[in-house]
Amino acid sequence: MGHFAQAQNPLLLTSKDDASLRIADTSNFTITSTNTLTASGSTINGVTGMAIHPCTDSIYLMLKIASQSGRSLATTDTNGNVTIIGNTGDNFAEIAFDNNGVLYGITGDGATNSERLYTISLTNASITQVVVLGNGDDGETIAYSPDDGFMYHWSGNGTTVFER
Repeated sequence: MGHFAQAQNPLLLTSKDDASLRIADTSNFTITSTNTLTASGSTINGVTGMAIHPCTDSIYLMLKIASQSGRSLATTDTNGNVTIIGNTGDNFAEIAFDNNGVLYGITGDGATNSERLYTISLTNASITQVVVLGNGDDGETIAYSPDDGFMYHWSGNGTTVFER
């Protein structure tokens, strides 16, 4: 029951299809504001992943940038002011932090190197492969559980896989 007391309020929401950061009030499930994500010199077309750093509460995003292959790692504030860290060089579907502030990302089926788990540098967005997964169909997501210390992977649009 203690985990319910730690639920995030407000809840931050993004979409892979637009450059909006929506803020929702979880007490009544309404969108309280919608802010456009903006980065100097770049056009943001969507967000494929978002994670909150467990030590600093900084908001990290995986962005689809117009006229760019690969996804870019960035930070933002709740007003939508984005600072791009760098291009990861591949198409990431989701990101998640572990308890120590290490950022992980998983590539989607549309990536050059699909369904692979990487660590991602918070300094320059460089990537280091951790493991090749390759199970399930399209639709990748990951989440870290502080209760058991494992990273969980869900995949599948037809053939579903759940693994840690």
